[in-house]
Amino acid sequence: MRFSVDRIVVSVLLSLLLLAGSATACEMCNCYLGINPNYNQHMIGVNFRHRVYQGLHVHQASDGHNHVHPGEVTPTIRENFQTTDLNLRLYPLPELQLFVNLPYSYNYIETNGMVTDVIKGFGDAFILGQYQVLNTMPDSDNVRHRVFLGGGVKAPTGVYDKPSDDGEIEAHYQPGTGTWDLLLAGSYLLKWRQWGASSDVTFRTGRKNDLGYHMGDRFNVNTSIFHQFVVKDWTMLPSLGAFFEQAGKDEQDELTVSNTGGWGLLGSAGFDLYYGRTSLHLAGQLPLAQDLVGTQTENKFRLIAGLQFAFR
Repeated sequence: MRFSVDRIVVSVLLSLLLLAGSATACEMCNCYLGINPNYNQHMIGVNFRHRVYQGLHVHQASDGHNHVHPGEVTPTIRENFQTTDLNLRLYPLPELQLFVNLPYSYNYIETNGMVTDVIKGFGDAFILGQYQVLNTMPDSDNVRHRVFLGGGVKAPTGVYDKPSDDGEIEAHYQPGTGTWDLLLAGSYLLKWRQWGASSDVTFRTGRKNDLGYHMGDRFNVNTSIFHQFVVKDWTMLPSLGAFFEQAGKDEQDELTVSNTGGWGLLGSAGFDLYYGRTSLHLAGQLPLAQDLVGTQTENKFRLIAGLQFAFR
């Protein structure tokens, strides 16, 4: 496990400066769950995510182990994943919400500061439905609970076999996966006066694509606490949170792919602003701890921005 006290301090300071992110999009479905003053209205919007990973490029020998040759200068690899999502949320029934998402990815890899590969294209679209199983009225202490449970599917609409100038591109650089995946999701909201807490849990599993590649299952948990401020027609929701993600090992032709799988814990910070039916979401994440299999590049930071419009 890689654990850094100075990263925790930086994360907390960043959280205080940014006043925290109240509805961070989950990495597997890119949808906003949890707190939202316009929660019972239809919504359309655009979301932008920028994720950065960094590490050393280590040769992998035929025995499956990683090696650094004597006298060799190991190059630094920086992976940049930029995704722009078109989001749509619909309420066909008062208790049922549907999320539809279409992502476009622009990913690029830097080696010693120079861009060596650019991979771009549409990713895998998904549809996710959640049913409200609990929505309590505020009690004498003004406490309210809301629970949504549901699931959906991710379709193989994205590019998953783009080549590079040097040959094949690793699967996790590709905008899509080439598979139909099952999505399961749940969200919980606790509201007490102007304070609240929200938690979103998502799980994704799929099968191998026609290239024989199988992505490991993904499991995410996003939790945050927030405080609501209202100034005339403006509503502000600062919050502090944590994001946990876990990925199983990938397989190629039913053989385990080295340097895949692991988990990470990130602290999140951001700010949500609502004016009428328009909302703006800003957030940042820094790693607190991570344990990745092999010599994978590590999480450095993540930035999220979203603009949403509610309608009836």
